[in-house]
Amino acid sequence: MEDGVRHYPILFFIPPRHMRWGYVRSGVFDGKGRRLELWPILISNGSRFPVGPRKIQPPAEPRERFPEGYIYAGAYYPGFGHFITETLVNLVAIAPTLRAHPRRRILFVLPTPGTLKRVFKGSHEDYFFEKLGISRDQIVFVTRLAGYEDVLVPRAPFERKFTYCSWITKALDRLEMPRIDGPKKVYLSRSRWPKPRVVDEGRIEGMFRDAGYEIVHPQELPLDEQFALMRNLTDLAGPQGTALHLSLYSPSARSVISLGWKSPLQAGICQVRGQRFLDPRGMMVSFRMPRLRRVSDRAVRRAIERVAEG
Repeated sequence: MEDGVRHYPILFFIPPRHMRWGYVRSGVFDGKGRRLELWPILISNGSRFPVGPRKIQPPAEPRERFPEGYIYAGAYYPGFGHFITETLVNLVAIAPTLRAHPRRRILFVLPTPGTLKRVFKGSHEDYFFEKLGISRDQIVFVTRLAGYEDVLVPRAPFERKFTYCSWITKALDRLEMPRIDGPKKVYLSRSRWPKPRVVDEGRIEGMFRDAGYEIVHPQELPLDEQFALMRNLTDLAGPQGTALHLSLYSPSARSVISLGWKSPLQAGICQVRGQRFLDPRGMMVSFRMPRLRRVSDRAVRRAIERVAEG
């Protein structure tokens, strides 16, 4: 057995059914009925967790048991932003165990019942499955009360919510991503995206352009180029959101300027990567668009100056 891998002869899963008070009622139990929290959940989608309140009781013996042999891989989020910050990290974390046990299937829990309708819909999923040598047929989602036999649980890539284990960065850096001789300072813009995050982003782009940042619209680049860009740059900036989370895949970035609202997830990414995290926050301009913020010129300039000061 590999270091850090636990073996469970049987695990019982209660899948998510409904949400109440911000929690999805679900749970995982071993063969003796003891409730387990196998891996910390890195991010919550609207404060929903696959593992809910402790008052959930162990299940009665389910009618269904699956004896194929599994590797537990935590939570599966199909959307691109959550995929690159949690799902892909989970897959990278289990990769050594999967190589040692290639016939086992990969067992995922889902954050909410409706998530199943969205899996395997994005091109990014197949893109990374191919890089990791994984097929869709290997992946199993917990959708009903059942017992899964012969489950291996590798070490978790997260310490707690928003906190990555330090070893995971080396594993991420081993992903076969291309490299390009790109710009060193990059501003990832949303000004051509239908959902803005900062008011008058064209004005903010001009401030970063004057400071030597190249303006990049990531949605216009193939995935290969998006990730290749991260391998070369030293300073990254942009509105808070999915694009900035790509800094998780940057071994070279020294600073990240996150414009908008507080993001513990981005702070956690910068912490594990040793990146300086600056987050000039703005004022909310509409209750109907709570993530759209107005960031002052002064706050932007100060963040740029702090990066330049080193």
